[in-house]
Amino acid sequence: MEAKTLVDRLNGGKEELDVVSVIGMGGLGKTTLAKKVFTDPAIEFEFYIRAWIYVSQEYDRKEVFIGILGSLDNLTDEIPALNKYRRLCIHSRVLDHISTKPSGPHVRSFLCFASESRELRREHTSFVHDAFKLLRVFDIKSISLPLFPSKIKDLVHLRYVSLSGSFEVLPASISELWNLQTIIIETSSHNLKVEADIWKMLQLRHLFTSASSRLRGPPSKARKGGKDPLVRRNLQTLSTISPESCMEDILARAPNLRKLGIRGNIATLMEDKGGSSMFDNLTKLDQLVTLKLLNDTFPLPPSRGSLPSCTNSHQI
Repeated sequence: MEAKTLVDRLNGGKEELDVVSVIGMGGLGKTTLAKKVFTDPAIEFEFYIRAWIYVSQEYDRKEVFIGILGSLDNLTDEIPALNKYRRLCIHSRVLDHISTKPSGPHVRSFLCFASESRELRREHTSFVHDAFKLLRVFDIKSISLPLFPSKIKDLVHLRYVSLSGSFEVLPASISELWNLQTIIIETSSHNLKVEADIWKMLQLRHLFTSASSRLRGPPSKARKGGKDPLVRRNLQTLSTISPESCMEDILARAPNLRKLGIRGNIATLMEDKGGSSMFDNLTKLDQLVTLKLLNDTFPLPPSRGSLPSCTNSHQI
């Protein structure tokens, strides 16, 4: 009865951190109860990442932390048998585990963490899309991919994706992921060509790229006036985009933008065109909280990136 109460509380608990204490005199079965809850099938299904450690009245925090990591290391040995788990997190020997091509039809989250970035071999770049078809969270930024995973468009349930590599293009296939809310792209390239039409992605909230990303402008029919059906009020973050992407007809499609990062020749924003500049377009973002400007003139020398003197109409 007590075990069922604890299991129900853990599975239907709060989103915030919650601590359940089991207290009593020695010999009452507290450890037995905790172990029963820890190994309960319902708990194993909902909480794949679990740790079991012993803590005495006098303890060292570092030793407790090491004990938790050691317990997690034992769990990673179970990765090939993932038929009943929803979360897969690999934090050590990442490439060794991936080379075994693990699979899990019920896995919703696939996370990889490593202290050093390693490159995944080409033959292992597509197994995820075939083995984890129900993925919602796909975070393998700690692994450098040799090419952008072309089959990612098959993961139609994705809500969060974080990738790294030497990508030069964000392909159009990303637009097919209609449930996607967050895109994080870490690339060694200075520029990223965004072929994906992010304005068709109804759920998209955050777009983070390390490179200067050139966004696609609106189609010609949307420029003729009237109500733009491609305005994305959910979009909160665009970082990092090119100065050339700060055109009025682009920023107007993200009226609720809260974070904006711009990387490139910032002088481009200040160029006077008919009495106004692209920098003036930023003042129309009423919800903007954070603005980050990175003056990057690559491949030109930094001396070519000097900014003009600010006038009253161009105050940063």
